[in-house]
Amino acid sequence: QIGRGARLVAVSHANPAMMRAVSMWKDSGISQLSNILASEVAAQIQHHTSGGELDIVAIPSRRSSVRRRGGEPMLQLVRAVSRTREPHWRVRDDVLHWRTQPREQRGRTDLQRAENVNGRMHAAVIPTRPIVLLDDVVTSGSTVAEALRALGESGHSVGLVVALAMPRKSLSQDLVKPVARSHSEV
Repeated sequence: QIGRGARLVAVSHANPAMMRAVSMWKDSGISQLSNILASEVAAQIQHHTSGGELDIVAIPSRRSSVRRRGGEPMLQLVRAVSRTREPHWRVRDDVLHWRTQPREQRGRTDLQRAENVNGRMHAAVIPTRPIVLLDDVVTSGSTVAEALRALGESGHSVGLVVALAMPRKSLSQDLVKPVARSHSEV
């Protein structure tokens, strides 16, 4: 469990094969992986929720990443996941946004990652159903914590966070404790 009762689950460990697949999907534009990843994400959502009416929200990409890639893979993934259970699962790309753009997270320590994203997200105050939040790779948990903070401050209910990959350290709760702590301070 992480902040306000949200549960954090992953499709896979951040092992070399999964990280290559995520990189190929996001950075090399191998869109065929979207359907495979969407099927795995949908299975996690089915397993960890009642499977009823949900809104699916992706952690937004940085603008520079969207320009470099020519699109937003996470939004494509959310759409593919939503199609598996239409009309019960709905894409919400109008809820969560970067207020100010963070710098690249790669190569930063956990503390630097948290400082880089802290207070930078904004969530629109609009009616939603219970939200499932999607992220690609949860490394330190700082981006998830920031998303949960923004969504919580705007009155949204997040019951589940699904990541494509997480490092093994999260299994020992080393990752989850800082996320829960920073979110509970909201």
